[in-house]
Amino acid sequence: METKTVVAIKRPEGQLKHTVREIRLLKYLRNVDNVVRLHEAFRDGPAVDDVFLVMEFVESNLNDLIFKKGKVLGLVEVKSITHQLLLALQYLHRCNVVHRDLKPANVLISMAGGTPKVKLCDFGHGRFKPQNSLAMSNLLELTTLFYIPPEGILSKRMYETSVDMWSLGCIFVEMITHKALFCANTRNPKISLLNKMVEVCGRPANEELNYPESHYLLHVKSLPRAPPQLEILLKEVNVDVLDLAKSFLQFVTERRITAEEALKHPFFSDCPHPIDNNQYPLEPFYDPQEDDTKTWEDLLQQELDFFKNAQ
Repeated sequence: METKTVVAIKRPEGQLKHTVREIRLLKYLRNVDNVVRLHEAFRDGPAVDDVFLVMEFVESNLNDLIFKKGKVLGLVEVKSITHQLLLALQYLHRCNVVHRDLKPANVLISMAGGTPKVKLCDFGHGRFKPQNSLAMSNLLELTTLFYIPPEGILSKRMYETSVDMWSLGCIFVEMITHKALFCANTRNPKISLLNKMVEVCGRPANEELNYPESHYLLHVKSLPRAPPQLEILLKEVNVDVLDLAKSFLQFVTERRITAEEALKHPFFSDCPHPIDNNQYPLEPFYDPQEDDTKTWEDLLQQELDFFKNAQ
């Protein structure tokens, strides 16, 4: 049936399991206003890259607004975008879903009417938070390096929703400064990034650095405990902006603010607080831990059949 609706066609790249997870998570999160909507998925050949996702069209993304178009985001726009991202993350995290690759390019933005409308996208690395340590995953292989939290370098332990909050903190500061917050040199990116994190956010006390398995622990402990540079980077903003940025960018995960807490921060005191009438899914779907190709092919076919039968 022809609807003349403008859509975006995505051809997922990467592993089969990432394509399947993206389809399934977008279906699972279909009631979330600030998550991009998946209309259909189909296959046009036998290969993994023959799968196509038909999604709602959103004309721009936050990466373009921050770094490419020369537009300076006002504090009102920064507040609106951050607030909408927090609403999306609140829903995800209540469902125990971790996005794991939050960055400006994965934040779609429509400026129709002059007010930013946010749609979170690219769920190929998204996962349900594991219930046990057997379901660990190396974040360093997934999250874009400039937005990875300290624990993504220091630890291979299971990830928490706090991963997304660090990434959002990076985005929040970048919207204000229009500069990448954390850059790493290519010769030794992990050490370079840890140095920058400590410089910007401060180094925790040794007893708070609970990463006994890390090859980089001694290096971090050797770094000086100097005043964090975040206050200098944000010297021209008001106290609420600085406090929220600090709350996002806590080196120690247990101190990092949650999405629910952030929505109650004074910075958002003049933002509308929608009544939460969402029906949260009670159970995560089955997400295999193994890399068996047939298992993932079967799951992909189930998803494609779902859309085919829905037509």
